[in-house]
Amino acid sequence: MKKISLEQTVQIALEYYQLKQYKQVTQILQPLAQHIVQDDGIYLLMGNAYYCLGQYQQAIEAYLNGIQINADVAESYINLGNAYARLKSYDDAIDAYSKSDAINPDFIQPKLNLIYVYSAAQQTENAIKMCGQVLDNKCDSNSIEVALKSECTRNNPSPNYLSLIDMYNKLHIDGDLNSNESAEEVYAGRSAMRWVDTIKKLITLTDSRTLLDYGSGKGLQYKSMPLEGKGQLRYKGLQDYWKIDDLYCYDPGYPLYQKFPQKQYDAVLATDVLEHCDQRDVKWIIEEIFDVAGNVW
Repeated sequence: MKKISLEQTVQIALEYYQLKQYKQVTQILQPLAQHIVQDDGIYLLMGNAYYCLGQYQQAIEAYLNGIQINADVAESYINLGNAYARLKSYDDAIDAYSKSDAINPDFIQPKLNLIYVYSAAQQTENAIKMCGQVLDNKCDSNSIEVALKSECTRNNPSPNYLSLIDMYNKLHIDGDLNSNESAEEVYAGRSAMRWVDTIKKLITLTDSRTLLDYGSGKGLQYKSMPLEGKGQLRYKGLQDYWKIDDLYCYDPGYPLYQKFPQKQYDAVLATDVLEHCDQRDVKWIIEEIFDVAGNVW
């Protein structure tokens, strides 16, 4: 039988990875790891495959093996941090993200992930400081002035707004090849899920009966999804759990929900929205949210 080279083996594993056949990737690369191949890229790929399989401890071991070979790869540390975060080992995740940030200070993702793990670890002050660093790096010093002086409107948005809508339309249809997310997974509506109990409290507090989700994504969070609340009470889904009579989804980037609401709602839910907007459009979008809401969050 004809032998294949190391490069060919890795290429085959990479092709399986792109096809999301992660178990095959680990089976191909594991023999190489057992022979202690000095290639950090192999361990990075193997760690990524284990991560996608939900085998986070194995992913950590693979990433650490790669880091022993080459300790100057920012991606290895950020992926290591992701695996630690999945296991709720937040101190280890913070250490990994910090090392990634030190290697490449211009890489924004470690900073964003640090905000998350600082918050999860209840290190509020550190989370706030990191938010400040991100804003200092991402925003022009005149961002607020630009937003306030902007004359853009819904009928005359910035050129970037139109480009972003077009980009999100394509992502919803084609999926995100860079993150290996399918069309069904991209912006499915998961961003509000971590806040469902807080949102319920606000709905009750404001006695809201109608709700507009501004930037809802595909709205899959509102599909039939049995939930269990306190006292083991069962609900048909979020609308039942929140006790909302009228729910409307609006998302300019998703073809099915591009129709702007034609009436006012008791409350507007807007999660993971403004950070995606051009600063020239922020003012009119915020004004629009207030115009359609009785109680805005």
